[in-house]
Amino acid sequence: MTLAKRALEKIQLSPTRLFYVGTGQEKLGHKCLQERAIRCFQAVSDRNVITLAHPDIEIQEGCIVTGMGTSKSHARYLVYLFNQYSQSKFHIQYAPISELLSSQDSNPPQIILFSQGLSCHAQGIINKYGADKMILITADDKTEPDLFQNLVRIGCGVERQTLIRLEGPFVGFLACHNLLSQAKILEPVFTDSDKELAKDISLLGNTGLTTPTEEFTQNMLDTNSVCIICKHPVVGFVDNIRMKFVEGCGISNCILVDPLEFAHGTYQSIMHQKTLGNKYPIIFLDTGDSDKQWRYLQSALIDFNIWHITSKFSVPNKVLTFELVINN
Repeated sequence: MTLAKRALEKIQLSPTRLFYVGTGQEKLGHKCLQERAIRCFQAVSDRNVITLAHPDIEIQEGCIVTGMGTSKSHARYLVYLFNQYSQSKFHIQYAPISELLSSQDSNPPQIILFSQGLSCHAQGIINKYGADKMILITADDKTEPDLFQNLVRIGCGVERQTLIRLEGPFVGFLACHNLLSQAKILEPVFTDSDKELAKDISLLGNTGLTTPTEEFTQNMLDTNSVCIICKHPVVGFVDNIRMKFVEGCGISNCILVDPLEFAHGTYQSIMHQKTLGNKYPIIFLDTGDSDKQWRYLQSALIDFNIWHITSKFSVPNKVLTFELVINN
């Protein structure tokens, strides 16, 4: 710990906290990941998994929503829910943390910041714009709630033992629903059928989820590649899924595209791989609203190793199913 602190200080970084993780008896972290996947199911029915410091929430005109890493998808998801379903006369917008940190003249009246572990980048946003104009959504349990306009605490914890995060990405989407429902900006966007599914989804366990074939998995490891295809708008919320393969499986060539983008470079690349004798593994995150383009794409790729994942939830709640399946 002391050596790590000295190394950071040499490059003029002063850590506020250091956590020693270690390896323990289980160096690969498989048991830890399994426990996280199980807790995701439990989170659906756990009303205390998300708590608010102050019951009254107001989302203001000109509000900017931001987040980095796994939190980026949550930020974009919240913006979509608000702009698509609320009765408000104004829209809110997403902006990357890097853009907000580099901006010289941006002065938004309100910022909603997603950060599961309150990273140094997130702290940079707080320092620059001030906590008093901010709604912070975090799993960090040491954050002082009175510093912020409001604090939404995600009870899953920060998931420090190993990098790949399962609970935070999933519960973060539930937090978006909770926040907008609490703000009384819109009715909960779960349809009646979604509510019934939500009651049962925590009982599904591993037996209720589809898993890839052994051939698909081996093909992915052999080629160090996978392509994920998903339609708009859900494709904008599933970058967490791409990162599970990058962080958790070490897949360096992981592509996430919508069906239209697929034709512009990705298709040519995987067909070239096919001529070399490599079957490119492909995941279809099927939102159920198949059109001519989607059907054509599936038929054109029939010779490849396909993992087809569907969801009975309504759009945009399908991302919840996709998260659970990939976690499994």
